[in-house]
Amino acid sequence: MKLGWKSGVFKVWDCVGRRERRVASRRRWQPHRQTVEILEARALLATTYQAVASGSIKDLARDGTPDSIETVHTGLVNRSASAENRAIAEFSIGGEAVNLAVLDFTVGVLNAAGNQTRQFDVYIYGGDGQLSLGDFNASGSLVGMATLEVPLGYDNYRLDVTSAVQQVVGSGNSKVGVRLASHDDTFPGVLSNPTLTINGVATWRGLRGWETTKSAILADGSDSFRLEVDAGGAVNSVELDVFGTRLIAPGTGRITLRDDGLGGDRVAGDYVFTSDEFRYNTAYPMSSFYGGTATSVAGIESIAIGTIYLTELDGTEVQTRHVPEVGIVSPSLSVAAATQLSSKVQVTPHLVNINSAISESQSMLRQMQQLRISELTNQVYSVLPDEFDFLTFLSSTLGS
Repeated sequence: MKLGWKSGVFKVWDCVGRRERRVASRRRWQPHRQTVEILEARALLATTYQAVASGSIKDLARDGTPDSIETVHTGLVNRSASAENRAIAEFSIGGEAVNLAVLDFTVGVLNAAGNQTRQFDVYIYGGDGQLSLGDFNASGSLVGMATLEVPLGYDNYRLDVTSAVQQVVGSGNSKVGVRLASHDDTFPGVLSNPTLTINGVATWRGLRGWETTKSAILADGSDSFRLEVDAGGAVNSVELDVFGTRLIAPGTGRITLRDDGLGGDRVAGDYVFTSDEFRYNTAYPMSSFYGGTATSVAGIESIAIGTIYLTELDGTEVQTRHVPEVGIVSPSLSVAAATQLSSKVQVTPHLVNINSAISESQSMLRQMQQLRISELTNQVYSVLPDEFDFLTFLSSTLGS
């Protein structure tokens, strides 16, 4: 039964809501103040969806009309003067509300010949959960571009596609399509492992890193460097919490790095975030020897810069495992004489500097492709005698 209170009389109902009888109450009515409980704000649960359909669609005559579904290389995306393939992935996300949508995917190299930088436009469209010829030209929203450097072998990408997915869902469609199309004529890439995360972000599958440009500065208070952080894909922000005062920092507290092409940032929107300039604080004398050990090298040091924090698209914060450092060189040290042995090889008494565009030392570190380190060693042995049994490669930039 249910009991109700009104005008000093209990009203009694049975379980189906029918009033049975009135019973006089001997209690006097007492006013009670209603209190409002503030409910806890809760985020919607994140869900990562795998593609329910994926593949590649051919336009054999490159006349804008798709002809067939690719059967040899699933996920192929390329464009030539005579033909084009576009890669497709479709997701079924049900009827849940979309406050955040994050697309993660990988693009690999199918043929390392031809152009070494390949660009692919990424579109979101309303799909049907199937791979069909209509997906080739389905109307959609351009949400970003994937730029693939061939020497890396493959790369991972993350795009914030919230607005485009909300448009699809807002039209009453729970099937979200993703299409990769070549930005211009290009040798092939291959789309793989696409996922769509709703109301959260998946664990980042790619690489993140930092680099100081320059890698070392003079301790004269004038020479400067910037810190660049490669977030690998879309994030809300990148910040640096600077250590101490041995470096004259471009701000106090947490410094926000930028990716807008301004203030020293080299390319806007490439997910490489850049600080303003740092300089050495000459109020601090340098150590006489590296690491404070008298048997070590004189006139050089390394200084930890600070902790890097990345805020993901869902607001969660992560930090890099390793703290960035920069080299400090005493102005009293003389510059080592360098000899140019070829257009790409320069030597000093203890160092061989190779100018290369294949990123092989970086690729070895990441095990990203079949080893091509011989292309670097061949340059060394083309100008130096074969008297070295072991070579240690240090990458100064991505292109080495």
